[in-house]
Parts: sequence; structure tokens; C-alpha cells
Amino acid sequence: MGYMGMRMQGMGGSQRVILEIPVRYLDYVAQLQEIAIESSNDEPDSLVFGRGRTREIPDEALQDLREYTVADLFEGYLWQIKESPEDIGFCFYQNRKKCLYLSNVPYLVIHHAPSGYAWGYMGSGPSDLGFNLAEYFARKHYRNLKQTEVWRGQASLLAYRTHYAIRDLVNELLRDKWDNPTYIAFSDLAAPVLKILDNVYSNDLDFFQEGAGELFIE
Repeated sequence: MGYMGMRMQGMGGSQRVILEIPVRYLDYVAQLQEIAIESSNDEPDSLVFGRGRTREIPDEALQDLREYTVADLFEGYLWQIKESPEDIGFCFYQNRKKCLYLSNVPYLVIHHAPSGYAWGYMGSGPSDLGFNLAEYFARKHYRNLKQTEVWRGQASLLAYRTHYAIRDLVNELLRDKWDNPTYIAFSDLAAPVLKILDNVYSNDLDFFQEGAGELFIE
């Protein structure tokens, strides 16, 4: 598989296509977004990849996108930065002119924002970013947490209870950060997120535990 992976992520009813993009191609994501949108409308490749819009995009990227956009994108798709947080830290890319916000925070659930992540305000995109960060660390650091159904997927009650606080944390950390992409070291985000989770968890163990739940640290 080349630069852009595709996987189907089952979250409740219909499924989302995850279009993965490596950091080195983020500058082309706005053009790739236009191609993906037109691909979802069943236009012929000659139209989707034509019109002179693809000259600056590397051949490798275009070849992979041709392959992956033949999938049915009618139910929607989500961009995902390919490199994992454990490898490069947490990565945040924004193109506000195109309303594009990408991160390598894994999409584990969708509850507020079918169109994907965002940050810098109090809306649905930032809320889902906070939710997925909460769920990401809850899965890594706790066992036997009680679960709840959300719009697409299943999340721990601990992540559900804490995700707005984590949304506000991310908004604050990214405030006035104009490097594109912006990186936050894994440990620099893990520490405050786990502090929020642990404070809430320790105050109501019986509410969050499924049976004899226990905390563990990898």
C-alpha cells in the first residue's frame, strides 16, 4: 500500500472510509479533498483527476488516491494523519481557508461531528477530538471500564464524562500555535489528559468500573 491507506471503520450503522495521509503530503490535502469529494459523486477519472489541478501533487499520491476513491464514499470519509502519536507525537494540521483540520488522534468513536475534527472553539469538531483523546488514553490505561453506546461506536463512560474538559485542554494547548503542522510531544499531552481522567475516575470508582475494574499503566 502506498502513501494513503484506506480502512473501513465500523461505528454503529454505516461505515466510514478513513483516508490516511502522511505528514509529508499535508500541503496537498486541500487539492486531494476536492478530488475525494468529486470521486464520491461518481465522476469519471478523466474529470476527477483532470482540469489541471493535479500538476503539483506527487504521482505516488495521485496513484493511491485513484485506487482508494473507487470505494463507495457516499457514507462519507475522514482524513487521518498516518503516523502514530507514539512515533511522532500528536500532530495537528489546519487549513482554515478550506476548513480542513487533520490529526493523528485515532478515530475511535464519532459522537458530535460526522465531518471530523477541529479545534480552537467550543463546537462539535473540537468535542469529538477531545472525546477520541479521552477514549484513546482510557483504553491504554484502564481495564474493565463500563461502556456506553454513542452515535457511532462504543466508548467508556470515563471518556464520555471527561471529553469536554479534554477538548478545552487541547484548545488551550493549541491557542496561538501557528506552526503547520503543530506537534505536541506524546508525554506532554498524555500527562494532563491522564490527570483529568484519573481525577474523575478516582472520585467515583463504582460508577466507571465494570465489575472489579482496575487501573493499569503500560
